[in-house]
Amino acid sequence: MIRIDFSSLDNLVIPGLNIQKGIKRLGNNPQLYFDLLFKFFKTYRDSPGILTGLESAEYTDELASFVHTLKGDAGNIEADTLYKMLQTFESGLKGSSSGCLDSPEISDLKRELSELIESLETIDFADFSESGCSSVEPVELKDRNELKEILIRLSGFLERHQPVESLELLDRLICSPLSPDVLVALKRSRELTDSYNFEAALILVNELAEASGDPG
Repeated sequence: MIRIDFSSLDNLVIPGLNIQKGIKRLGNNPQLYFDLLFKFFKTYRDSPGILTGLESAEYTDELASFVHTLKGDAGNIEADTLYKMLQTFESGLKGSSSGCLDSPEISDLKRELSELIESLETIDFADFSESGCSSVEPVELKDRNELKEILIRLSGFLERHQPVESLELLDRLICSPLSPDVLVALKRSRELTDSYNFEAALILVNELAEASGDPG
């Protein structure tokens, strides 16, 4: 197993990932990057099997949504090859919203995602296992509209410069089963709130609230 040492990340190579670029993209915050990587691993480790079931399948809105979300999450962790493959595949989906899909393309995606998951399985995620959530009650979310309502409530706390209420709700959201790209924004909002930069945190939360009401 690969044990992550923040003092020697420059030479760390994990197939399928541009780690240094990903850390730089997140404001040179390695803890946040590997938290995000762990979340990606937990979310998508069974997805190659899902893609297998989609071979020779017909276009569906669910498939389009899955591919779009996976593409965004792959971009967040700088899984460059997978991201580019998903970009191409998604473009093809938008161009043909009916009929059977291209099985070879799905097979290529499945192989690339499987290889990435295998790479992630070699990492010791013991220090990134969301242990900080053991004493935090996650938010129960039934749908995107419910998430939007909670984010609007959070915006109110931030507007009124209420750090205790803001941080408590942010912690509950961060410990909830949300997509990696949403978690990145929430963790960044928490950092800003913890530094009493309420205005910057509010901008991020409002953007999340607006996006959460948009199924596309």
